[in-house]
Amino acid sequence: MFSRAHCCAVALALAGATPLLADVVNGSFDLGTTSGWTSSGPVFVVDSQEPRDFLPPPAPDWLPTSGPYFAELWSTDLHGVNSAFLEQTFSANAGNVLYFDCFYDYGDVPPYYDPARITLTPYGQSGADLLTFNTGPSDEVAPAGNVGWLTVAAPLDFGGLYTLHLEISDADGSFESILGIDNVRIVPEPGTLLLS
Repeated sequence: MFSRAHCCAVALALAGATPLLADVVNGSFDLGTTSGWTSSGPVFVVDSQEPRDFLPPPAPDWLPTSGPYFAELWSTDLHGVNSAFLEQTFSANAGNVLYFDCFYDYGDVPPYYDPARITLTPYGQSGADLLTFNTGPSDEVAPAGNVGWLTVAAPLDFGGLYTLHLEISDADGSFESILGIDNVRIVPEPGTLLLS
């Protein structure tokens, strides 16, 4: 769906078109809030987070990758809310690349998998999973395990609107897992810069 060859072809076709204002609002959560994002459930903006490890050795605290804050989604808040989501719709030019940093902290044990996913949906089209955790055998995380900060790059094939969506849910309503995100940004692809 997001192939480099297709991305370059679209960028060439649109070289003469007026570019959109590519923008993600509050992508590093530097405002200390989720301003610019839509959220539901236990979603927090924090400057650090103790990991959910209950098996030794303890991991270090989660810290932001950019700026003073990052956002985190909890699978449960222990008050009956057993899912959370965070999303933003943004504009981009064909040939731009969406980057973001994320982590997954699995605070439970099998058979209580707390699934999490990050999807990207171009306006009017089907979305694609960029990352999944504990959604099936192919992406299982070790009990009480962590997937450390990853930097994800998603080429954007089309000019227009996209929605970045993160979600997590809890399998049994206890022992929360956490999905973290920071440093969400849009960068022109190097080949696209040459066309300007």
